[in-house]
Amino acid sequence: MGVKYKRPTGKEVLRVLEKEFGFERVRHGKGSHIILRKYVAGKYATIPIPPYSGVLRNKLLGLIIRELKEIGITKQEFLSKF
Repeated sequence: MGVKYKRPTGKEVLRVLEKEFGFERVRHGKGSHIILRKYVAGKYATIPIPPYSGVLRNKLLGLIIRELKEIGITKQEFLSKF
């Protein structure tokens, strides 16, 4: 059985990606989503984050983890920040 991690809120994810992993706010997307971007190894990782305080759904959390994996940040490394 794997390690259980706390499911983060949108605000917590914004804070961690900006302060811990060096992402920058690029713009507001459609609706209230905030678009974060980081340039690594010749490509951009772009992640849309809803800034509400509710817990993120598994589908959105999976999208964020998949984007981070492409630039070399593991699921465990990301989720351990919460």
